[in-house]
Amino acid sequence: MMLITKEVLLMIAPNLARDRAKVLADAMNEVLPQYGIVSHDEFEEYLANVLHETKFFRIRVESMNYTSASRIVEIWPSRFNLTGTNGRLNANLFVRQPVKLANAVYNGRMGNRMNTNDGFDFRGGGEPQLTGRDAYTLFAAHCNRKWNTCLTAFNWAERVRSSDYWSVVAGGWFFEWKNLGPLTRMNDINGVRRRWNGGKIGLNDTLRCLEIVKKYLPLVNVKTPPVVIRTSSGSGVRLRAGQGTNFSIITTIPNGSAVSVISRGAQWSQVRFNNQEGWVASEFLS
Repeated sequence: MMLITKEVLLMIAPNLARDRAKVLADAMNEVLPQYGIVSHDEFEEYLANVLHETKFFRIRVESMNYTSASRIVEIWPSRFNLTGTNGRLNANLFVRQPVKLANAVYNGRMGNRMNTNDGFDFRGGGEPQLTGRDAYTLFAAHCNRKWNTCLTAFNWAERVRSSDYWSVVAGGWFFEWKNLGPLTRMNDINGVRRRWNGGKIGLNDTLRCLEIVKKYLPLVNVKTPPVVIRTSSGSGVRLRAGQGTNFSIITTIPNGSAVSVISRGAQWSQVRFNNQEGWVASEFLS
């Protein structure tokens, strides 16, 4: 099922490398329908939340390496202050201490054990920023059944935080686990956000992301008519690996052949021909 294309994903998240955009798009198209994400409404609200959680795919693992005590206080005001008084921890003691900070924030809840490194070991990861020993234990049980493996919760946490494919799997599983389908089909982004992280943290940014998704996602189903290669000499046109004659030749496109234009520029255009992508001089596009 085609939920998104590499090209549309790059419009939504232009910071992505093209190769990684293809990996993510392919994974989402393969994996997410297995977890009930099949409609436009379901996918657009899922993707908006993922864009917020991952900062447009810039992060796959939650960073606990804070360089400012005031920022720690801002994120966890009920746990920290700058003096260590009134029953709160002194944030200054946790600056650039990611393991110590994660354990202080997350241990004793979400199944994380006290006096262990569970808080750090099971910090946020993947598209949903899955967090906590309990969540990863459930995810591990699901994956071990589905793929006939015997990996631990920590093993799966490491996979989710290091692989785009397993990051997407975690996202699909999370969507199903949290029963987000009915809320997305009602376009209840507030309800989705509350169920995603237990409150309204990040709601405004998620709404901003949703606007971007709504702008570009409809282009997935837009069929771009092919363009014909034309040369005055009748010879073929070289499809190159980059924008310039110094790049290697992928193949030669015969004169009169139809190509799909991915992006058109004044000098060079990116096209697809016979399932191969590359660049041709724009002057040869009819």
